[in-house]
Amino acid sequence: MTDSPLDTASPDNVPVTPGVVPSLPDSPQFIANLAAFEAHAPELHARLSRLTEPLSTLVLLPGGGVDMSLQGQLFYGEDAIEGSEVQLHKYLTNSLRLYFNEPDPKAIEGVSGDFCLALRARMEEAGIDLNRESVSQNSHFTIIFGAGLGFHIEPLIQYTQCRVLLVVEPTLENIFHSLSVIDWAGMFAEADENGREIVFIVEDDAGAIVTAARDITRRRNPALLDGIYVYLHYGNSVLEAAKERFQRELFLNFTGLGFFEDEVRMMANACSNLGKEQTKVINRQIPVHDTKLFILGSGPSIDKDLDFIKANRDRAILMSIGTGLRGLLAHGIKPDYHVELENEFVTGYLNRLVAEEFDVSEITLICSYSTQKRVPERFDETFFYFRERTSSTMLFGEGFQQISPAGPTVANTAIAAAIRFGFKDVYLFGVDMGSRDQDLYHSSGSVYGRGVLSEFQLPHTPMPANFGGTAFAEDVLIWSRHSLENMLRAHPYVRCTNCSDGARIEHAVPKLTRTLDLTNDVLDREAVKQQIRDGISVYSEGRRRQSWYLPLRGSEIRVAIDTAYNCLERAVAKDDPDLEWMHELATFLRYDMSNERRVALSFLYGSVLLILGCSWWYDRRLAQADRRGDYRKIVIEELRSSFGWMDKRLEKLYQEVDDYFNGDIEVIEAPREAGWTDRD
Repeated sequence: MTDSPLDTASPDNVPVTPGVVPSLPDSPQFIANLAAFEAHAPELHARLSRLTEPLSTLVLLPGGGVDMSLQGQLFYGEDAIEGSEVQLHKYLTNSLRLYFNEPDPKAIEGVSGDFCLALRARMEEAGIDLNRESVSQNSHFTIIFGAGLGFHIEPLIQYTQCRVLLVVEPTLENIFHSLSVIDWAGMFAEADENGREIVFIVEDDAGAIVTAARDITRRRNPALLDGIYVYLHYGNSVLEAAKERFQRELFLNFTGLGFFEDEVRMMANACSNLGKEQTKVINRQIPVHDTKLFILGSGPSIDKDLDFIKANRDRAILMSIGTGLRGLLAHGIKPDYHVELENEFVTGYLNRLVAEEFDVSEITLICSYSTQKRVPERFDETFFYFRERTSSTMLFGEGFQQISPAGPTVANTAIAAAIRFGFKDVYLFGVDMGSRDQDLYHSSGSVYGRGVLSEFQLPHTPMPANFGGTAFAEDVLIWSRHSLENMLRAHPYVRCTNCSDGARIEHAVPKLTRTLDLTNDVLDREAVKQQIRDGISVYSEGRRRQSWYLPLRGSEIRVAIDTAYNCLERAVAKDDPDLEWMHELATFLRYDMSNERRVALSFLYGSVLLILGCSWWYDRRLAQADRRGDYRKIVIEELRSSFGWMDKRLEKLYQEVDDYFNGDIEVIEAPREAGWTDRD
């Protein structure tokens, strides 16, 4: 760099006499900045407006520099302008950027994988080569950990040209003082002019910061996360922990967005489960009660607690989850409830094996409408629930309270169901969220422990264990644990005791079973189960008929696909296509829950974002800059072909659903998972 963008920065409204001075809420700059926050960040504006007596103060240094002071302790310990400039120059010589690995077309399911294979083939045919590393300076996202007085923020915007800027600041007073010394109003005006968004996260908890950052990026085109800039302005325990965790868990921002084939599968399963009879649905909140609930997973640590669980069978309600059912039944423990989440064929296959080996009568199944129909058919009673953000929920679930978050693993579903059922005293067994042993993370009694299925992924990331030492987890379990922690944080009245010897779970108290004394507990099991049953709602055939109307559903698809086609046609018509079509398409896909096209868009959302992410990855690594226009035209043409295939598949699905509800066919065809044979 030559002249620094910071060279022109100055605290114009700070008095000229050195010393400790208040922020200047009456100055024109402060007033203009506060008004800009009201227009662009109204929630933060409300917090700033209430801050009438800050504990810290601005400090004018000899020579015109500026700092902040709290109880005589300087924040920067130097001129904030000069110090920010030095820090920025150092950062730009070796900036921290986060990148994803190259997309693997063979590992991506369905239409997204087909797109990647076709794209790579056409790139090779056209002689378009790739560099190993990104060659683009610009980014879509930039995240700044620490606003301080903000002298570094505008230069970073200029350098990265990001479309979305996340500003993290644990201390509200820092932003308050920045209103007196930097031009926030100008930054917001420039952002409006250039299609940029500035988003603030003002939290003093690292977990809350990372969760908020993940939510923001997932709502603002996570397909373009590759190459995000990460900037730490000042160090404290909160910001450093949040930055480290954000880097480590970047993959979670792009996980669980769904994909087309899975949405088709869930819709087919949901319609089959609805059928033509009244079905029971978990809906309203059941009053809180003191009954103890054991949630029983299939983590390896449950093996040591099976005798304790069996001995205390009559003192708690038992809820098994996923593959944990078989190990319990093999040990003579029959749970009251069994929870399933997955909609895949393997779920039906495994439940068939368990039902053939053991008696599953008197167990109430809790599962999503989108679960394969063969699963609820094996149980005498089923309570269905609506999952969040799925096409079937959007179509049939209006007016019903969803179980949220239902994923990413069945452990999250069980906690959410337990809260909905009114349990406030919950004990976790075998909910390990990882393992102390890096070679396995399922109990010996599960289908994985018995070798019916092999471990599909092994834990590899170290983290604190529940009873000290180190546990290991893989990516989905890390995501699941964070989701569970957020749920417990949001429901502080729930006393969660973690008896699992796996990863430590925040807001769940670690306790060994030998320290538990349940001998004085009296349980009227049938009364508790009847209370829950009385709180279950009924979904009728009439309600299903009211939700389904083929002409309307067909028009939703038509409008969604045509809108996408028009966007791509405008882009490909340009001699040198830019990437505005990516932003336009991502904004279009970010459906509003009140949008009448929301069902159709939910089918497209995950797969199209994955396609955009792969396209963005390659676009940033093109070896020949003069071939970028050729490459982008290939991307647009192949994406248009993908939309055409999805269009035809949705038309087929919707006609089958109509025929099924009319009694013309017995089964709705659903796509199988890659590599799965018809063992069920």
